[in-house]
Amino acid sequence: MSKSLSKAKFSIIYALLWFVFVFVLCSFPGNQIPNFEFLNHISFDKVIHLGMFAVQMILIQRAFYFNQFSISNYIIPIAELLIFWGMTLEYMQTSFFINRFGEWIDAVANSFGVIAGSYISIKLYTK
Repeated sequence: MSKSLSKAKFSIIYALLWFVFVFVLCSFPGNQIPNFEFLNHISFDKVIHLGMFAVQMILIQRAFYFNQFSISNYIIPIAELLIFWGMTLEYMQTSFFINRFGEWIDAVANSFGVIAGSYISIKLYTK
């Protein structure tokens, strides 16, 4: 297996594993998530949301890059899908997951994460 094929293949796997990781974190029962009071003062939860979605966008764009797709052709539709996914997760937390409560501000943080990840992806994976 060539090195570039290996990067292409694993970049897709990493993006999918991160997607599953984010879903599991967001669906985990809220009463089983550790609460660190000192972090509540700086809205650390929002930073986590932003970071999770920034990483997701970067990993998806990395997969496109290593699989020879032009990022500029796909960045907006992927960003739209990830923003929709972030809103859907917040809805699912409110409606389906045990001891979880979706917040619109978390959906905003998710969206800003997608935007930040898009910017970083452009800097990393366009020539």
